Amino acid sequence: MEDTYAIAHYLTFTIPDIAVQYRFQNFYIGENVEWVNGIHTFLPFGFSGITVDRNGGNIESNLVFPNSDISRDWASQAIEQFWLARIRVVRVDPTDSKVAANDPDKHRLYNYTGQVSAGRWDETRVVLSLTSVLDAVRGNVPNRRLNRLLCGHLPTTNRISV
Repeated sequence: MEDTYAIAHYLTFTIPDIAVQYRFQNFYIGENVEWVNGIHTFLPFGFSGITVDRNGGNIESNLVFPNSDISRDWASQAIEQFWLARIRVVRVDPTDSKVAANDPDKHRLYNYTGQVSAGRWDETRVVLSLTSVLDAVRGNVPNRRLNRLLCGHLPTTNRISV
């Protein structure tokens, strides 16, 4: 029997200084799914467009939602209040939403954290642009610099082998 692989996105919005969180997933239609940081409600959305330059800056991506009065309202709030978005790209079992939650480290393929920096909409969709929360040049957002204490030993060259 052949294994079936499916990819889901688990999205958490956090409002800075308020710590309100909204949690969504885009795979299990009509279901509330348990994941690492809480229950994620179904919301159809897309996640794409990550680009990274050679210096680690200019990291951006997009979240795309269906256009409605409700989505435009909270998208405007997300832009004005600089909401933080954390997206986990996860390999899931299409028939059982609990499989990935039971062993999240095994099923998580990628984590991305970005700050809502802009948005736009047309007749069918609302697009939120996310940019990196770390500034590769100044290191001033979120007022931390990557250092050995936070991350362990950091490379001093681009010649890294795994």
